[in-house]
Amino acid sequence: MSQPHSGERSGLPEWPGTPQRADFVDHPPSTPNYAAGTAWAPPVTQQWGPPMGQPWGADPDGSQFVPQSSPSGRPRKLTSAPGRLGLVSASAVLLVAVALVVLQFTPGRGYARAAGIPRPQVPRSQTQPIPAYPTAVTPKMSDGVVLINGELDDGFSSGTGIVLSDSGLVLTNYHVVAGTTYLTAQPAGGSRNYQADLLGRNIWADVALLQLRGAGGLVTADLAADPVRIGDRVIVVGNGDGGGVLLASGGSVIDIDAAVSLESAFGGYGFDEAVGMIQSTAGAIPGYSGGPTYNDAIQVVGVTSAGQDPDDEEMITYSIPIETATAIAEDIAAGRESEQTRIGPVGWLGVDFGTRNVAVVTAVQQGSPAEMIGLTAGSTINSFDSHPINSASGFLRIAESYDPGDVVVVAWQDEQGQPRETTVTLATSPTN
Repeated sequence: MSQPHSGERSGLPEWPGTPQRADFVDHPPSTPNYAAGTAWAPPVTQQWGPPMGQPWGADPDGSQFVPQSSPSGRPRKLTSAPGRLGLVSASAVLLVAVALVVLQFTPGRGYARAAGIPRPQVPRSQTQPIPAYPTAVTPKMSDGVVLINGELDDGFSSGTGIVLSDSGLVLTNYHVVAGTTYLTAQPAGGSRNYQADLLGRNIWADVALLQLRGAGGLVTADLAADPVRIGDRVIVVGNGDGGGVLLASGGSVIDIDAAVSLESAFGGYGFDEAVGMIQSTAGAIPGYSGGPTYNDAIQVVGVTSAGQDPDDEEMITYSIPIETATAIAEDIAAGRESEQTRIGPVGWLGVDFGTRNVAVVTAVQQGSPAEMIGLTAGSTINSFDSHPINSASGFLRIAESYDPGDVVVVAWQDEQGQPRETTVTLATSPTN
């Protein structure tokens, strides 16, 4: 029987590199002969200048998107596929949000929508929030930002990332890369497109760390030393609508310890609560997920992660505090695994579940360990490595802790209702 991974991995090689912060250790490069690191120094503060790309919300023809009021007042997540835009309900005392990733699917597949449930909102400050406003994208806002694109089995996703090291360590949201089979990242304003590898992730915290292959001499993001305060102005930038151009908008901080409900990362069954979030009126749009939330000095104070429906007047944005996200990234770069932070690919059984949160298999992947042991569609998984399984999400949460090559005992009830049990070696997941 295998044990879920935990603790620090042994045998990781040492490598040179200059940290973004004194305590940040660079990850060993994925390919040899990466360029040597250069010393980090605080950038010179720049005044905002003319736009380097389209203004926030602009269509390709240059027309401006103007948010319209909506009777529902629903927030959402920020990647750029028509799918991770889930909806949330909000009122004066209730709050939910959704991811801002752009998910685009092949014809006939449609897309899944996230949804929200009411949650108590932390009381607002007496400080009047500054409404979201379009912002010109300056060179400083582009520094240390990459536009991320990922291939899915049935489409693609788009989001944004934050460069932590000049040799190509990139911080982003996990939901930006979830389910992808191939990733690329292009520095904002640049022409080179790098292949990206997922080094590790914490699904619970929605944080992932990527390594850009062959990267060297990249401009890194300027991370803020001090957290934001209620009333501070903030700016969010990102791969708006997955268009490949950096867009920006801004607003003010209205909460620094917000709790919101997001569609669960484990199959989208139900909702998980995200706590300790920065809540602002910055007005992030799909494609901004994983990108920087800046203070007025253009220093990164958060990772833009979720937001409100663009049809609402008050476009709420939620960001993970940068100190929270980089602490996880530092653990991944140093090879330190924990119960929720994992390094490398996950172990794979090869079963799919349906829309209902039950552990009934709807499909078995060809050539998978599940197929080899005789699991078939219609089977109900009862236990996985001695862990009782009562739902699809329960299986996914437990399986996240296992590595390729782990040997586990799977017990299930087949289509005829007969109990079965066998040992199987997990394979490597074909998706991130």
